[in-house]
Amino acid sequence: MQVEKPTKNEKEILKLLLDNGRITDTEISEKLSISPQAIGKIRRKLEDKGIIKGYSCILDFEKIGLHTFAMIHVGFFPKAYSDFGGIDIFNKMKENLRVLFCCIPSDSEASIICLFGFRNMVEMDDYFKKFKVQFRDYCEIKRIIPFSYDNLLSFNSSELLKRIIDGEIMKPITPNEFKLM
Repeated sequence: MQVEKPTKNEKEILKLLLDNGRITDTEISEKLSISPQAIGKIRRKLEDKGIIKGYSCILDFEKIGLHTFAMIHVGFFPKAYSDFGGIDIFNKMKENLRVLFCCIPSDSEASIICLFGFRNMVEMDDYFKKFKVQFRDYCEIKRIIPFSYDNLLSFNSSELLKRIIDGEIMKPITPNEFKLM
């Protein structure tokens, strides 16, 4: 699949939208010295291409009551595939109300990896005890990695996406460019 390279204006608009999904076309036009009508046209083009899939807000997990998280690695048994079908079992997992993030790893002993959110450790422990009983015929939890909100370093992909938009991520990293800070 060939990826069409975004224009300079498309890149700048995307980066501004990553910073603030509610920014108006007028505000963008003032920052980029382009007419609001041109901004609207570019935004619609990005939406029509599926590059922009929607607009959302970023919530503070702690302030809405999520203090405990768990990354889990789940392995599915053959019965899960025969009873639910290949992709349906994954859809059931990703639609779980506690799941914040879910992926199918390309090279792992886990069939799926999910990030769950809970109010506290007791709620998490209770949930996974019930999960193990309810789904014992279909899967096993290979590993649970719990952590608290205080240990959540980042849950924002905006800076990474901006670097991808600018083409920085596609270049090889030299030893001098590799920095932890």
